[in-house]
Amino acid sequence: MGYGTLDSVLSFERSNVPPSGSLILITDTLSSDGNFLIHHFIANHLKANRHVVLVGFNQLLSHYQAIGKKLGIDLSQEKSKSLFSFIDGLTSFYCPNDTSQSASSISQSSSPFEDNLRKFYVMVKKVVAEHPVESAVSLVIDDLSTLLFAGIQVEAVLRFVKNCRLLIEKSEYILSTRGLSSGYSRDVSGDITIARGPRNNDTSYRTASWHYKTVDNNVQFFAKGHSAGI
Repeated sequence: MGYGTLDSVLSFERSNVPPSGSLILITDTLSSDGNFLIHHFIANHLKANRHVVLVGFNQLLSHYQAIGKKLGIDLSQEKSKSLFSFIDGLTSFYCPNDTSQSASSISQSSSPFEDNLRKFYVMVKKVVAEHPVESAVSLVIDDLSTLLFAGIQVEAVLRFVKNCRLLIEKSEYILSTRGLSSGYSRDVSGDITIARGPRNNDTSYRTASWHYKTVDNNVQFFAKGHSAGI
C-alpha cells in the first residue's frame, strides 16, 4: 500500500482512500516536492481494487512503475487486470488523435493549444468510460502546472479541470507541501498541510499541519518542533 504514516495523518473515514467523489488538490513548491502524495493515492486505490486513470504530464510511465514497485504495486499487472490506465499527457496533448465526439462542453477558442486541450479532454473522458460504470474510478492528473508552462492560459486549464470534475462527484480536500520557512534542513523535507476544501461539508474536519521527511520507501511525519533538525 502507500505510506502507512501518511494514512494515519489523513485519517479518512472508514478506509485509507478518500471518500467516493472527492476532488483532492495537491500543491507543492520548488523546494518541497509533493509527488509522494500522488504515488500514495495511486497505491492505496489500486490496493483497494479501485480503478485508476493516471494522466502523466510530468513523468513517463516508467517513473510511476519504479515508484510503484517500492510501494508494493506492479502497474503492469494492474493494467492487465484493467484496474490501471496511463495516458501520456504531453504526447497525447501535442499529437491528439482526431475524434468525432463533440468537445463543445469546453468553450471554443482560436488558440491551437486550447483546441488540443478540448480534444485531449475527450480522450480522457473516453478512457475513464472504458472502466465499469459501477466501479470507483480515480482520475489522477500529474501535473496541471505543465499546461501553464506549455503556454495555455489559466482560464483554459480551469475549464479543463471543470470538465474533468464532471466525471466524478464534487468534493474536495487540499493537500499542500512547502519548504521550511527557516531554510534547508537535513532532517526535515518540509511542511504538509491537510485542509478541508470549500466543497467539503464535514464541519468536524480540522486542518492539520505536520513536518515530514521523505526517505527511500517511506515518509515520516511528526508534529512541528519535534525533530532534531528544527
